[in-house]
Amino acid sequence: MTKMPKNDAKNIATRLVELLSSSDCIIVSTHRNADPDAVASMIGFSTWVETVCKKKIGRDVYLYVPEGISLVSKRMLSKLGIGLETHDLRMVPDPHSCVIVIVDTSSSYHVGELSGYIDKTVKGLVIIDHHDTGDLIGKAVIEMIQASRPSASEIISSLYNMFDYCPSPGIATLLLSGILYDSRRFLNVVPDTFNQVYYLIDKCGADYSNALAALAPPPQEYSERIAHLKALQRLEIYRLGEDIIIVLTNVGSYESSVARLLIELGADIAFVVSGDKKQSRIVARARKSTAERLGINLAALLSELADKIGGSGGGHVLAAAATFKMSRGELVDVARDMVKDMASRLGMTIREI
Repeated sequence: MTKMPKNDAKNIATRLVELLSSSDCIIVSTHRNADPDAVASMIGFSTWVETVCKKKIGRDVYLYVPEGISLVSKRMLSKLGIGLETHDLRMVPDPHSCVIVIVDTSSSYHVGELSGYIDKTVKGLVIIDHHDTGDLIGKAVIEMIQASRPSASEIISSLYNMFDYCPSPGIATLLLSGILYDSRRFLNVVPDTFNQVYYLIDKCGADYSNALAALAPPPQEYSERIAHLKALQRLEIYRLGEDIIIVLTNVGSYESSVARLLIELGADIAFVVSGDKKQSRIVARARKSTAERLGINLAALLSELADKIGGSGGGHVLAAAATFKMSRGELVDVARDMVKDMASRLGMTIREI
C-alpha cells in the first residue's frame, strides 16, 4: 500500500477508513505508562473506528497498553466514569493478520512486545502522532504525524471533525482532557487547538469543567514529597551565558514531577535522572522562551544521546525522555557531559554555581 502524503489530512483519513474497514483485525496501542493524552487519544480513536468503520471492540479491535496506564490517567478515567478494557496480545487470534495502529508515539521501544509484531504484520502499520522523532517513522503504510500539535487528542478530534461526526459527550470530554493535559492547560497551543476545543465543546457536548477536574492532582503522597526534597538536595545548578539556568539532579522515582517542579522554581532547562543499577531514565523539560532563544529541541537532544550511547529516546521540543541500560550514577555523569557539550555547541560559557 502506498504511503499517503503527510500534508493531505483528509486524503490520509479517507485511506485510513478504507484500510480499517477492510481489515478483520486491528490492534490499537500507545506508549508505556500511558499518560492522559495517550489514553484519551487511544480510546477516542477506537471509538471512532467502532462508529465510522463499523468495528467491534474486543472482537475486531484490540486495545494494548504496554505496562498499563499512569496513575493520573487512572484518576482521569475514574473521575469521568469511563472504563478501559485492554487486551493481552495473546488474546488476539492472529496478531500478524492485524493492522497495527500506534497513537501518541513513533518509537518501537515504547510499545513493548508489540514491536516484535510490527515488521511481521501483513496488513501494515499506522502511526498517529504529534512527535517528530522515532524509529517507526517511515515504516508505516499510513502516517498522520502532525508535530506542530501539542497533543495527539487534537488529531483524533480532527478525525471526528473531518467526517462531521461527534463522539459521545463523555468521549468528547475525555479528548478535551487529553488536550488540556499535553498542552499544559493551553500554555502550548497552535491555532487549530482552539478549533478542536470549540468543536468538542460546542458541537459534541464536552464539559470543560469536568475535563479540567479530571486532571486535578490529589494531595501529594509522602513518597513524592520526599523525592522532591531529595532532588533539591542533590541539585547541580549551572549558569549558561549571562542569565540561563540549567539544573541537573537525580531521584529514585517521580522524575517527571521533579522536572516540572524545577521549571516552576525558576530553572530554564531541567534534567532529572532516575532509575537503579541496571536501567535508568533521563527526563528533560525547558521553558518555551528558552528553547526558542537557544534554538534547542530536547527530543532531538535526547534522541541523539540515545543513538550515541545505546538507548531509546524521544518527545517534544520542550519535554523529552530517554531510557538507557546503565546505572543511575553512570547516567548522571553522561548527562553532565551532555550539558557541557550543549553549551559548547551553542558557543556559550557555562559554569556551576
